[in-house]
Amino acid sequence: MRLGSRIRPTGITAKLRVHQLLSLLQQPCVNDITIQSIDNLPPKATILKPLFWSIQARFAIQIENQTTGMQKFEDRLLLIRAPTEEEAKQKLLRSFEAYAEPYLNSAGLLVRWQFEAFTDSYCLDINSSEELLSEQGVEIFSTLGNRRLRMGMDWKSNP
Repeated sequence: MRLGSRIRPTGITAKLRVHQLLSLLQQPCVNDITIQSIDNLPPKATILKPLFWSIQARFAIQIENQTTGMQKFEDRLLLIRAPTEEEAKQKLLRSFEAYAEPYLNSAGLLVRWQFEAFTDSYCLDINSSEELLSEQGVEIFSTLGNRRLRMGMDWKSNP
């Protein structure tokens, strides 16, 4: 089963035999392996350490009586600390209720910013808040894309 989003998979869960696990460890694309259980061994309680997560969430800007036409939306990137992606999302959901509180706009209409969906997530490669303030900067989100290679964009043009 895939972990993470369809756009940004972060891992897989699988049931393996020992020789399959050893073979998997040899693969260059494998960074970490977490063993959750071993058949015939009782599970030990584990305490997950909090991680920093960058979570992207989409909000619809809903205006009273607007039922047609173009609707604005907002994509927010939020930084949160939680042991798992799911727990990070659950924490954020609690704060979204206050974000959706209606208010009157300058035209006298009620407006609210309604949460629609989590659209992406990214686990930061840092362990402390001090690392967030480092002089080198910290990658808090990353996406990959494709584009047509044009003159001046190749390796030789950009030393």
